[in-house]
Amino acid sequence: MGMIRRYRWLLLGAAFVGLLGIAALQAPRPINGQGVLYPHLWCIGIKFDDGTGLPVSAWPNGWQARGSDGVVVDPAGKVVLRAGDRVAVQGKVTQDDGDTPCDYTQILKLEAVERLPASPEPSGAGSAG
Repeated sequence: MGMIRRYRWLLLGAAFVGLLGIAALQAPRPINGQGVLYPHLWCIGIKFDDGTGLPVSAWPNGWQARGSDGVVVDPAGKVVLRAGDRVAVQGKVTQDDGDTPCDYTQILKLEAVERLPASPEPSGAGSAG
């Protein structure tokens, strides 16, 4: 009987640890990084410098993506960003369903976006050597 109780407690402990692990994976994680905007279906995504690409589900300041046009507009409809622009962003990545066409398992909700100057080409690029 003692062995059965021990296994029961081990099984309950393992289930508890598993639930904690799932909860940790679901928690929003902050993201701060730089990357390039790219069209993603009906949305705009960010291809980060580390190679990760995520569609943006929520833009700050009332901005909205017009993915079919490859632009992000402010509430007045003025274009503030275009596909190909280099940006620095601050936001959160969450596991959620959301309410935009860009939502899927991992969604990116931005709190701040700053357009950066285009990256200079490495020296010697294009020289016939």
